[in-house]
Amino acid sequence: MRTLIIGCAVFLLYAVPARWHYVCGIHNLCEDSNKEKVAANNLTEIPTRTKDLSLLAKDSTILANFEQFGFQPNSAELQLTDNNKDYLKGIADYLKANPDAQLDIKGYYYEDEKITGGIFDNLGLARAAAIRDYLVTTYKFDEKRFKLDYESISKGSSAYLDVPVEYNISFKEDKAEARGAETEEFAEASYTFNRMTFRILISILVLMFQSFQKLRHVCGFCKNIHGKKSE
Repeated sequence: MRTLIIGCAVFLLYAVPARWHYVCGIHNLCEDSNKEKVAANNLTEIPTRTKDLSLLAKDSTILANFEQFGFQPNSAELQLTDNNKDYLKGIADYLKANPDAQLDIKGYYYEDEKITGGIFDNLGLARAAAIRDYLVTTYKFDEKRFKLDYESISKGSSAYLDVPVEYNISFKEDKAEARGAETEEFAEASYTFNRMTFRILISILVLMFQSFQKLRHVCGFCKNIHGKKSE
């Protein structure tokens, strides 16, 4: 019995610190670790954002002179200023007034930035999705109104991206025109292919006819020779 008690005590002596290290040290699930994580993502740590963010639709400027968005390195967590929220509200107002409009969102990330969790392959896509999710949740849009894209860039002198997200408005009729142009190109290519195929078939038939004529001529000549020999 004494041996069992000593064994349990030794097990607990190692198990408790090991569990703390696994939960707090590795997965950062302890309260203090969470506080440190929040502090690391504090809005004040992001450098001053330039006010050169705009939004174009059909060659017209819809929004201009707004602050760029900011993300911590290796993070897709939104850190919105009031100016950022005003920009997104401007986008929402435009989308509501134009049901055929779609917002294209492209997220950028440094090549050496790593995403630590979630369903996205890279931080650029995760950042674009964070913007989309905010608009969907806040303004009750259908996710189909948004198209996500991403691009990686070489790291600059700053750990923070100057332009982490880009926005563009597109319209259904533009896509329909693009599909129409593709259909027209396909029809023209199909017509050209059919013409070429027809010409090739005609050429083959002509060659076959000529070969048949030559064969008849040769057979007739052979038949005449055979007839003369028989006589």
